[in-house]
Amino acid sequence: MEFKLKDILFKRYGDPLSLLRTHSLASLADYILYLFDKDVEDSLWETWLHKYSKKSFPDFKKEHYKEMYRPKNKLLTKEEEQAAINNAMKFIKPVNKGGEIENE
Repeated sequence: MEFKLKDILFKRYGDPLSLLRTHSLASLADYILYLFDKDVEDSLWETWLHKYSKKSFPDFKKEHYKEMYRPKNKLLTKEEEQAAINNAMKFIKPVNKGGEIENE
């Protein structure tokens, strides 16, 4: 992941470190995500250019983004949710209202 980020930055900018210094920490994360999205879009553009397609690029992009960003999470049943909570509670010490740790 680190090398991919460096590759994207140096491919687009001559001096990426100066550019990155202009961002705050919060905006830097958003900017990095934006760069990854632009890299995916560039890859789709190259694919669309070199592949015979009767679709326009926006339609081609929309179709491929749907495939890439489908939600992969399934909803948990109440039993699965309770089992996950019970598992997590093994590692957490409950605290009383006053802030003291409950005696076991």
